[in-house]
Amino acid sequence: MVGYTHSRKAMPSSVGLWAGAFAESLVDNLRILRTAYILNNRSALGSAASYGVNLDIDRELLRKLLGFEKIQNNLLYVNNSRGKIESIIIFALVQVMLDLAKLSEDLILFTREEFEYFTLPNEVLLGSSIMPQKKNPDVLEQTRARYVQVESYLFMVLNILKGLPSGYNGDLQLTKEALIKSFNITHISLKVMNIVMGKLKVNENNLVKGFSKEVFAADEATKLAKKGIPFREAYKMVAKDLNKLNKVDPYKNIKEKKYKGATGNLSLDDNKKQIDIYKNLVSEEKKKLKEIRTKLLK
Repeated sequence: MVGYTHSRKAMPSSVGLWAGAFAESLVDNLRILRTAYILNNRSALGSAASYGVNLDIDRELLRKLLGFEKIQNNLLYVNNSRGKIESIIIFALVQVMLDLAKLSEDLILFTREEFEYFTLPNEVLLGSSIMPQKKNPDVLEQTRARYVQVESYLFMVLNILKGLPSGYNGDLQLTKEALIKSFNITHISLKVMNIVMGKLKVNENNLVKGFSKEVFAADEATKLAKKGIPFREAYKMVAKDLNKLNKVDPYKNIKEKKYKGATGNLSLDDNKKQIDIYKNLVSEEKKKLKEIRTKLLK
């Protein structure tokens, strides 16, 4: 697969490198989501209206009974953190939606008739109101737009918080709607993109056809530099005679780049290990919550 910069053909790449970039970014999102979860996994009980009550409350016992990892210590901060925690969670969801929006944009572009690098599954395509031949990627377009929705909820919460005095304020009731809708949009978008990517067809012949000679210009300049020619001069030499570039086998080219993370050495095992770690963490948390619910309902 040709790699693009500035929306123009740039250098040799591969479907693996392209897809792997999104996989790695989504793994980073797991780290962000985990941080949001840790911040949220604290007991707020005992704060009351921000300043506590004149009762002998065992906050640590309440924390243990409900399964929270820690307590939020400062009673005033308990209420001051309302909205803040929601904004951190929504920020994590924004990162997920940002990746899905970028992936959607790539797929909209690379499934166009002028490219046809990939073919989208029929179940995510919609017809036109007037043109019988059209199969439109509406689902991808809506996913791209829904990123903006979630981002707008983040700004909504942050702007509600801006300038609020310490202690509880009724404005904070509006942050819950933003949080719930952000979760719903992100969840639906992930389910949709799972269908898209699970049934996406890779058109290998069209991908190979995309490799015109100039795509290998940077590699040719690097070869000259390896022979001792200063790269600045090698760059000029290749740029001057682009029409003289030899045809290169793209398969051989991408496999030659074998350092970690390159097209010939994607190192996907690192991402798989991280995904397994987070799967196990989620599984452990679900098991713990189930045990807590059972105890509380006895």
